[in-house]
Amino acid sequence: MTPAHSPQSQIDLFDARLHSRWDSPGTSKNTAYSIKEVVDRHYELILGILRQSPKPLSPEQISIALGGRLSPHEIGKRMADLRRGQKVIRSGTKHKNKSGKWAEQYVIAPISGSQQ
Repeated sequence: MTPAHSPQSQIDLFDARLHSRWDSPGTSKNTAYSIKEVVDRHYELILGILRQSPKPLSPEQISIALGGRLSPHEIGKRMADLRRGQKVIRSGTKHKNKSGKWAEQYVIAPISGSQQ
């Protein structure tokens, strides 16, 4: 496992400023900071499933693989952070959810400089 893809490097993915209203009272900021440990655990769970999967997965598919521990909505929210942190990328494929809507599928991002 490379440093860029180790659990320790996930800690800096969560930016509380992106998850709170900075023009509102301190409660929104405090709440965003207080959920950091929970969000970091979400990252670990999501990345763990994607690393184990031989194929791209949508948030709904990841949720199913996690036994429903995280909802597709929760996973979808974390995917934006994981994409911004260059931990995952869109695969270019889509999955038809139970709702009948198409959802992006994701894979672990290639390691910079690697020969893949």
